[in-house]
Amino acid sequence: MAPSQAMLSQKIGWIAQSIADPQEFEQRARSVAKDIGPAELANMKAQLHLEHTPPEHLQTQFPQLGGWLTARQFAVFEVLFYVGTPALPLVKEVAYGPYDWTQGNAIEILCRFAAQEPGRDELVNALLEAGPSFCWEALLYALGPLKQRAAADPAIQRVIDQLRMQADFSEAYDELCSAVPLTS
Repeated sequence: MAPSQAMLSQKIGWIAQSIADPQEFEQRARSVAKDIGPAELANMKAQLHLEHTPPEHLQTQFPQLGGWLTARQFAVFEVLFYVGTPALPLVKEVAYGPYDWTQGNAIEILCRFAAQEPGRDELVNALLEAGPSFCWEALLYALGPLKQRAAADPAIQRVIDQLRMQADFSEAYDELCSAVPLTS
């Protein structure tokens, strides 16, 4: 791994380890995003599938299979959100490209961009058009975090309401709303 890639990987790991604390997670992502230039942005996609296993000192925090990789993927996309418009091409590439577990993350970030970007209608219309081609799991994976955010952010709720005009988004959202929470 190139030195710049290794440094970026460390930063992503630093963010990922705070995933249980949403405010700290966002603060760290915002902080790292300030230092992301074109070279780092070009390396972000490679970060999506690095480090399947947590470092030894984090193994008790991330004992589940895939837990560390998932936290890192959320960290990458959170950074891309705070990078803003320069990150849109990469986020769109993942969202509209071949199915991958990260497609749901990318759809979520596009929705968050749509909630605050001046070109919201363009983003929402592209998502509506692509809706039937998205994997069901990707829609659920995207809408879960959005549903949580929408409780405190009316702009995200407006985006969800617009997306629900499309049958696939609407059915996925309805399934999330009717799901019985798991209890321990």
